[in-house]
Amino acid sequence: MKLRVRFNSVRLRLTKTEVSTLECQGECAELIKFPGGASLAYSLQACESAAVHAEFDQGLVRIKVPRQDIAKWSTTDAVGIYATVDASGEALHVSIEKDFQCLDLSTHEDQSDMFANPNTGAC
Repeated sequence: MKLRVRFNSVRLRLTKTEVSTLECQGECAELIKFPGGASLAYSLQACESAAVHAEFDQGLVRIKVPRQDIAKWSTTDAVGIYATVDASGEALHVSIEKDFQCLDLSTHEDQSDMFANPNTGAC
């Protein structure tokens, strides 16, 4: 699962396996370890609420998404789930997206578990 943080936005991109794990187990998580023992963890969790929630506490970014939104997203051609969450009066933009294969062949990343890019073959 890829994490991108920019300005007041958080974007997670998931491979096919990660989407399946999220749907079946209700959670997908990653941990980044830094020198000196510090770490940054991030997780995407299914929840029973009606709205997307975002939390950050003690080095853990936790995004909670309604279970029904995950079910719909994972079984359709929908690219992502998008929400704006109130962050103490500021808007935090949350994007959860399927990770598509790159059209640029210069990447050396293993793309075998990525979703087929819907723009493949487009001019």
